This record gives sequence, structure tokens and C-alpha cells, in this order.
Amino acid sequence: MRILLIYCLAFAFGSVSSFSALAEQGQDHPLVPRLPGYKIESYSQRDFDAYNEDIFSDSKPVLHFHAEGRVTQIWYDTLGKPLSNLAVLRNYQNALKAIGATEVNVHSNPGVVHVMKLVRDNREIYVAILPQNIQYKLTIIESSPMQQLISANEMRDALVKN
Repeated sequence: MRILLIYCLAFAFGSVSSFSALAEQGQDHPLVPRLPGYKIESYSQRDFDAYNEDIFSDSKPVLHFHAEGRVTQIWYDTLGKPLSNLAVLRNYQNALKAIGATEVNVHSNPGVVHVMKLVRDNREIYVAILPQNIQYKLTIIESSPMQQLISANEMRDALVKN
């Protein structure tokens, strides 16, 4: 009985440390949950950054997409049998369209970056979807102006003083 208790405690602490590692890697974005059967492989979030991507469209050769604001990137990896690139793409497209999003680029190849645009509270939110076989990446760009941290007057005053 004592050995069983030790194994149970070891398993419980092992599970807690696994969940802690996942929490450190990030979390799903509230707007776009992960697909069942996938885990977060990597996560990054920057309060203000630029997202640049050359995106392809069936109607135009290449569109250069640029947006600035809070950028969240999440790579998901499968825990088992992966969905097809098309299934990943259509799941996100349909869910985002259901809440009012529109497609920035329409492309027949599901393995390229597809960008969806949503407007909430007069702010543009973009979701870039990149299915890649057993993984997929979501990039969420919440457009916002940069918070100015320094002013020209401060710079001028520092130059005059020094």
C-alpha cells in the first residue's frame, strides 16, 4: 500500500510539473481555441510588434500582408492522428466566419498562410492560419497603435543639458 501511495504521489507531482511546463509555454488565445487532439508546442506573445507575411491568393500573385499590434504566435502539434491541412484550415475558417470574420486572401492550397480579418470594438484582429501536416501555427494580430515611451521634447532637453 505504501509503494502504491508513493507511485501515486510521484505521478501526481509529475503531472503537475507537466501542466506547469505547458502554462510556461503559453495558453490558447481566447478568440481561437485549439483543435481537439493537439497540444501547444511553442508560444510567443509581444505587446507591440509587426507581422509581415507574403500571402498567396488565387486571384492575385502575391500580397504583402502587414499589421502592427499585439502579436501572439502559437504552434500546435498533434497528440495522435493529425487532421489534414484542409480540415485544420476549414475548421478555423468556418468558426471565424461564424463570428463575422472575412478572408483577406482566398487560396485553393490549404498548406499556405490564410489570413482572416475580424473587427471587434473598432479594432482589427487578424488570424493567420498555417497548417503544416502534423502541426499548425496560429498568429493572432490585435491591431493597436504603439504606446509612445519617449518624446522629442525629452530628447531635446537631454541634448541641451548634456
